[in-house]
Amino acid sequence: MKKVGLGSRLGTFGAALALLIKEDSSYAQHKDVIESAVITYLKEENLYDEILNESRNIPEIDDTPYMTCFGVDIYEKNGQLVSEYDYAKTL
Repeated sequence: MKKVGLGSRLGTFGAALALLIKEDSSYAQHKDVIESAVITYLKEENLYDEILNESRNIPEIDDTPYMTCFGVDIYEKNGQLVSEYDYAKTL
């Protein structure tokens, strides 16, 4: 997962889901269900609030994202998918 470019755990989940959909577009129809299942799991494990707190500082980016997953914009940079947190560091 490190090569995907991850700045927060929520960014990690978002970039991973976007990469899954990019590699096999048949998963796109299940995107909402996958997001819901992961969020449900995080809530059951009492991790959801902690992960959300990591992602409070959302950067301002004028570019168009490749996709949005878990409320995190995912961008393509040099052929890799990165979360908005890591993408902002490259600007």
